[in-house]
Order: sequence, then C-alpha cells, then structure tokens
Amino acid sequence: MSAKQGKARTYDALGRPITTTDGRGTTVTFTYNAHDRPIKVEGPNQTVTYTWDKDGNLAQRTDPTGTTRYAFDSLSRETVRTLPDGSQTVLTYTAEGNVESYEDPAGTVHYDYDDVNNLLTLTQPGDAEITFDYDANGSLTKKTFPGGTVEKITRDGSTRPTQITATSGQGTLTDLTFNYATDTGSDDTRLHSRQDTVNGWDYSYAYDATGRLTDTVLNQGGTLLRHWTLCYDAVGNITSYDDADTATCPGQYTLTYDDADQITSLNGDTSGFAYDAEGNQTAGAMRPESTFTNAQWNDLSQMTSVTHDGTVYAAAYASTDQSERTCLGDTAFHNGPVGLSGQTAAGVDINFTRCPEGDLHGFRTADKRYYYLTDLIGSIEAVVDEDGNKVNQYLYELFGAVRPETSEQVPQPYRYAGGYQDPTELYHLGARYLEPYIGRFTQPDPSGQELNPYLYAAGDPTNNIDPTGLGFWSSAWSAIDSLSKSSLAGKILYYWQGCLVGMGVAFSSGAFEFAAALGPEAALAVLGLTCWGGAKLSNVNALPEIGG
Repeated sequence: MSAKQGKARTYDALGRPITTTDGRGTTVTFTYNAHDRPIKVEGPNQTVTYTWDKDGNLAQRTDPTGTTRYAFDSLSRETVRTLPDGSQTVLTYTAEGNVESYEDPAGTVHYDYDDVNNLLTLTQPGDAEITFDYDANGSLTKKTFPGGTVEKITRDGSTRPTQITATSGQGTLTDLTFNYATDTGSDDTRLHSRQDTVNGWDYSYAYDATGRLTDTVLNQGGTLLRHWTLCYDAVGNITSYDDADTATCPGQYTLTYDDADQITSLNGDTSGFAYDAEGNQTAGAMRPESTFTNAQWNDLSQMTSVTHDGTVYAAAYASTDQSERTCLGDTAFHNGPVGLSGQTAAGVDINFTRCPEGDLHGFRTADKRYYYLTDLIGSIEAVVDEDGNKVNQYLYELFGAVRPETSEQVPQPYRYAGGYQDPTELYHLGARYLEPYIGRFTQPDPSGQELNPYLYAAGDPTNNIDPTGLGFWSSAWSAIDSLSKSSLAGKILYYWQGCLVGMGVAFSSGAFEFAAALGPEAALAVLGLTCWGGAKLSNVNALPEIGG
C-alpha cells in the first residue's frame, strides 16, 4: 500500500508548467511553441511530440505507437487521419457542416439529415440502413434497423424516457418501463424503478440525501434475486455493502480506506489491494472473478500491463492518456475521429457502426451484421441479428458487473453504460478503468475536480454516466438525446464538458496547470485552442476518443 503523494510543479515566466514531478518521483517535462501549444511531453521513458499547422490545428503527433497525421479543410475540420500503420480515416461534410461520410479500412458509412440537422439515415457499407425518427422537440423516438427491428422510445413531458421497446418479426425483444416517482408518488429527478416485461426483471432504487444510490432490489417474476445496500463515508467511499436477500447497513462486506481514499482492506484482509505513490491501483480483489495483480503504470500513468486469472495483458496507447488505446493483449484496436471503429483478435475482426458523434448502433463480424438494443443509460440490453433474432441478452449488477442470467451467442465487448469491458472484467471508459463490483476507478480523476477521486458517477450509477472517465454527466436521458443528434453533437457535449472542467481549474490555478494534469490531448481546449475563444470541429476531433 502506498498513499498518493501530491504533484510538484515548476513554471516558466509565462506561468506555464514546464515540469511536473509525481508521487513516484517521475518528472515529466513540457515544451511549448510561440503560440503556447504543446510540442513535446517528455518523461524518463516516454516522449510525445506535436506539430501544429498555421491555423492552429494538430497536424502530427508522434508517440511510442508511431506517428499519426491529420489533415483539415479550409474550415479547420478534420478530413483525413493517417495512423502509424498507414491506414486512414476520411471525413466529408455537408454544406451545413454535418459529417456526410466516414471512411475507414472497413468501408464507408454515409449520413443523411433533416432540415434541422437531425440524423435521419445511417447507411452502412453494403447499403444496409438505420433510420431515426424524432418528436417535435427533436428528441429521438424511434430507430429502425435492417431486417425490420424497431426500437421505440416513449417520453414524458420533461422528455425523459418512460418506456423503451424493441420489436421485430420474431416478436417483442425488449420492453423496459422507467418510473421517476418516489414511494409517496411525488415526482423526482431520479429513476426509482425499472421493469423489464420480457424477462420479468424488475429493479427498485433508493437514494440518500446527497443523491447517492443506497438500496437496490432486483426481482424476477416476484421472486427476489438480489438486494444490495450501500453505505458511504462523508466523501463517498463505500464503507460497507450487502448483497444478501435481507441486506442491511452496515453489511456483510466492510472496506477501509486511507487518507487518499484508496482501499486498504476488505473484511480486514489487506493483502488484495495496492497502489503506487501516484494513486494508480496495482492490485485489486473485490471478487475472485475480478481480481487483478501486478498492474504496471508508465511515466504518464497509463496502465501498460495487468495480470488477471493467470494471464498477463499488455496494453499500449497513443498520446498521453488512456483514451486512445491501440492494443490489449492480442487485441488490436483501430481508432478514428468517431471513436473505436474496429478491433482484431485471434484473426477475428469486429467493426463497429457509429453515428458521427460516436454513438454505437451495431457491429459487423464474420460477414454478418448485429445491432444494439439499449436502456436508459446506454447499457446494452440485447443484440439482434439482421433477421430480428435476439442473439445476446444482458443483465447487470449496480456498477456493470455482468450477472449469470446473461446469455451471449455472439461475443462482443460493449456492455454496461455502453462501456467496453475487457477480459480482465475492468471497463475501459475513456481516460480510466472502472472496477464494476465496487463502482470505483483504478486511478484518481485526472481533472482533479471530483469530490472523491475514485468514485464512479458520484455514487449514482442509475442516473449518471461517465463515458470519458473525466467527469460524470447527470440526467443521463439528456445525454442520450444529445448523443442521438446529428453532426458532432456528442463530441461537442464532451468538448464543452471538458471546457467547463478546464475553466474551473483555470480560474483557480491557471489553464496550463489543467493541461499538465490532463495531458495535451485532453487539454487542447485550454492550450491555444481555448474553450472561451470558441470551439472548432477540428478541436473536437483532436480530443481523446471514447471506446476500446
């Protein structure tokens, strides 16, 4: 066990950090050009360099994975990205500025829009179409997949989804109902119950005065499957939990923490948890199935290796954070402007179908197409094939652990809250990894803005999501609306979220300190390409990708 130490920084005459030394004693040096943009980030064992064009767009990045090159049009919108292996992604735009087509090695996807820039049609390679319908408020109400599968969203007067159903020629595939009323019947901003009519899985939820989830009951057909109760300390650490049929607080499992909010023991056993001096978790043992050991973290706090169930998984990343992962074990990832677009493992390719802002809709593998059916927060509820047959069905615990009722005929990695689950059981959520049995990240919040540096979604995984690992979004149903819109709306939401976080630091301790804390890729908004100076699509495209 090693409690996290604070960072030491030195600054130049302009107030820019030129070195940061973390708790491990690792010093990273920052170099800037005349326009205050980073051109080099250098640690003892890693160097990342950046080249910018005359318009301030990121033109080239060189890191341990190789050199990535970017090209832009006259409006500073990314048009071509060339990856280190020579493969390319190509973007074209409509006259209104929406992404018209996206091309990568797997083929070309075309996008069509209505007069108010809502995405109407997504045409996949091979001309298979996904269509979208909206209400008068511009909220998504229906998706129609090839083969006739239809997913409908019913909303209340506040645009919150109250029901999501999916049907095909094979019958009703999913039927989810959401209730926001409390036990007394009064309206509330949080979800209080969720019914799955098809499978008979019913959840009910309760919260404390700060909005943290405290009690969850899962029934099937009137039979209790699980009852979870969570207990917290003043800063949101889960000090005790119970998953017995008659859960209580304090419960059967007790956790202790140090002053840095790092787990020190589970039921008195201190042997399963360890951290380095920067606060990166090197071992965890919440459950036997999720135990990991010997996690290795490099100069930039990227997890480069982890051991799970006797297997060592090596990882590599582009840039300075973990958002753009290029490999894990024998799985290679293809990243592009819309997110993770494909992966190859053991000779098997999976190519993901996305909207321009990165929202997932399906995947292609072995010359077959499959489509995702989702819930309120974007969790994958089911997967259907081109003929409307349900091939996968998922059920989750509180923070994304997959329950044994899950069935999966067609292997694919996306699950809880639309996150990518690794074979280690950890979820890769942008800049960080989530341990799904306790709802904690394996390293501190890089932005430094969270009250608790490790807690996922502020302790409310029912209503909040954190797909980037940089800060949770409240009112997840609003995020679903935003991620369903046209153009790069989802990434712009992500971009402005980063701006708000960045400015919060900037006003207190300088924009460049934010850059040093997050790394250049996540801090483009405050290094030269400023949030308060106006957003450009090129800035959005240069942000870290969300995905594998």
